Amino acid sequence: MARQTSNRRLTAILVADVVYYSRLMGIDETGTHRVMRQLNTELVEPVVSECRGRIVKAMGDGYLVEFSTVMRSSLAD
Repeated sequence: MARQTSNRRLTAILVADVVYYSRLMGIDETGTHRVMRQLNTELVEPVVSECRGRIVKAMGDGYLVEFSTVMRSSLAD
């Protein structure tokens, strides 16, 4: 009988969203979109990249991020 191999890997998953996003959208939808794009470009994408992660999906105020390697980051220092 043929031996079956399993492709297992260690992965860390991050699921995050912005607190009070719906309230902020109700107050100023255009401004909230602008700030979210800016935060994504200036903060989220660079930090995820520096930690060797991958944004699997971004939706409104939420993120699903995969880190295929669990590592210590310089951000923790």
